[in-house]
Amino acid sequence: MKFILALLLLPTAAVSLVSCVRLLAPLAQGSSFSWNFLCGLAAYPVAHYFWHRPTRLYVLGHELSHAVAGWLSGASVHKISVKKSSGHVVLSRSNAVVALAPYCLPFYSVLCLLLFRLAAFKFDVSPYHPYFLFAMGATLAFHIVTTAEVLLGEEQPDLRQAGGVFFSLVLIVAANSLLIAALFKVLFPQAVDLKMFAIRVLMQTGLVWTWLALRMRSLAAWALRGDGNG
Repeated sequence: MKFILALLLLPTAAVSLVSCVRLLAPLAQGSSFSWNFLCGLAAYPVAHYFWHRPTRLYVLGHELSHAVAGWLSGASVHKISVKKSSGHVVLSRSNAVVALAPYCLPFYSVLCLLLFRLAAFKFDVSPYHPYFLFAMGATLAFHIVTTAEVLLGEEQPDLRQAGGVFFSLVLIVAANSLLIAALFKVLFPQAVDLKMFAIRVLMQTGLVWTWLALRMRSLAAWALRGDGNG
């Protein structure tokens, strides 16, 4: 059942991913603030591959994402263990959302955003806004790079627990695309139009399904002609 659901969601996930990437275009044409974000987005992969891979930091964020998602879904968090290259969290119960949370949620980006907004209630943080945007870009790149590395490496038990690798990957792509688009809107409300993003996703998903329906119709007609000739 989940495999069929993943097949049905696959066009939406693919279109959402492409539409999310396209949101970067207006940022590149925007103010110096958006360039601070883009510089952070570009700087982290360079640091990751040519300087240092913060594995323990990733493991910490991974397990905390499980814990937060579990707590928000009503589960009790009994234990969190974080080691240099592995970790685990013990919850009273779990589900697909909890299992996939670390792969979908840019944990450190959300943490950075919350801390900056909380600080803004008490202090004038405007002088630090460029640094905040650079940090947001870097933490988002951290999430994308480390998540991709993990998913392209050994098979993750979390994916099996959530309902299978294919189902999980489709959900991860869709969730990341939607969450990152929402994050862009929060950071750059004037440059990002979420309404147009949603319309584009719906329209292009419809076009994909229309194309698939036409191809299936043509294939069925060809098969029927073949049977008639036989």
